[in-house]
Amino acid sequence: DQAGSFWEQRGPQGESAEPVKPVEPVQDELQYTAEISLEEALSGTRRRIQVYENEELHTIEVKIPVGVRQGSKVRVGSQSGKFFLEIQLRPHPLFSAEGNTLRCSLVVMDYEAMLGASKTLPTLSGSVQMKIPPGAQPGQIFRIRGQGLPELRSPEQRGDLLATLEIRVSKNLSEAERELMERFRELREAQEEVRSQ
Repeated sequence: DQAGSFWEQRGPQGESAEPVKPVEPVQDELQYTAEISLEEALSGTRRRIQVYENEELHTIEVKIPVGVRQGSKVRVGSQSGKFFLEIQLRPHPLFSAEGNTLRCSLVVMDYEAMLGASKTLPTLSGSVQMKIPPGAQPGQIFRIRGQGLPELRSPEQRGDLLATLEIRVSKNLSEAERELMERFRELREAQEEVRSQ
């Protein structure tokens, strides 16, 4: 391996690779930034770095280990010295990362929140079935253990996924649905009146 690299964090590596452009040296030490996806942080990945050695431009391949986080620095060795590769996590359409914890939204309809439901929740490595209890409230957080990002020093251990419940209100009700909702409101108002007596 031309890189001769060693890491501030350790773990297995993935297979994907894309080039990383060099930047100007800072205090005789080159600094690089690599943007990776959450999926790559989960499984490990590779990046190619262009470095100047003996006034020539060389490309070395850097293995980025499992479990790196936003701002993690991978130390890389080459013939001309050591370099740091700073990790930036690419924004994900479904998840956000806080350390090794992932967060996402879980959207349900109002009637599902009232009556309970079973929902499929996507994860970085597949999906899980979620049971929404009757009477679930907006903002309620469900913890799915072991579906976050790997621990930095123990890649076999993963953080949790926190799913925040969002409730969507039904629109364009049919006449039958509206009648049922009116009846529901009457029953609830009568129940509240009894409780207040």
